[in-house]
Amino acid sequence: MSAPEHDHGTPEELPPMGGVGGLVRSFFGLFDDPKNVTRLCWGLAVVCVVLVVIGELIHKHGHFDVEYTVPAFYGLFGFIAYCCIIGTAILLRKLVMRPEDYYDE
Repeated sequence: MSAPEHDHGTPEELPPMGGVGGLVRSFFGLFDDPKNVTRLCWGLAVVCVVLVVIGELIHKHGHFDVEYTVPAFYGLFGFIAYCCIIGTAILLRKLVMRPEDYYDE
């Protein structure tokens, strides 16, 4: 717990920062507006679609037939692997998690 004299409050109450700190704060301040977050998500979706289309136009040298027959195979495979890793982490957390007061006893 910090002392009251060191509590800086909300970002609006923070003192102005110059140099790199001001640039960082102004850059991340862009994400405070929900419109900018929506634009970022749509931009990311457009980039992903463009990459899938370009990936289908490039000749691949795969080892298995599924790499040729399934469109966007590498992207789908990576997404499924990511989901499996997250699911495993959630199950592992339930297995090894200790009670909140474990070290206090």
